[in-house]
Amino acid sequence: LALPESQREALTLAYYGAYVPPLSGRTFAANATVPLSYKLVRSSTVTAELDGPGNALVPIDAGRRAPGTYRFTWPAGSHPTGDWTFRVVATDDQSRQSTAERDFTLK
Repeated sequence: LALPESQREALTLAYYGAYVPPLSGRTFAANATVPLSYKLVRSSTVTAELDGPGNALVPIDAGRRAPGTYRFTWPAGSHPTGDWTFRVVATDDQSRQSTAERDFTLK
């Protein structure tokens, strides 16, 4: 079946890595509970962590995870104020690595 030229074009997008959706805000109070989440579309080995001021490193999640969305709440109260990054590094079942991150500030 031959299609007219106007019907031969398509835009296809495939995504295989970790995805961190936008946070509910860019700035949170120092005593806030910060909602964090990430999504996987393939089985993956994951490391999710927060990197903050003064080389602060807070593990959030790690290990082998099935496809799906993973949600966490982080009680920021005892951690330093300043700029933070929520970072997820995933290696999927086909050995493809991806990194997704979101920045925010504790004030």
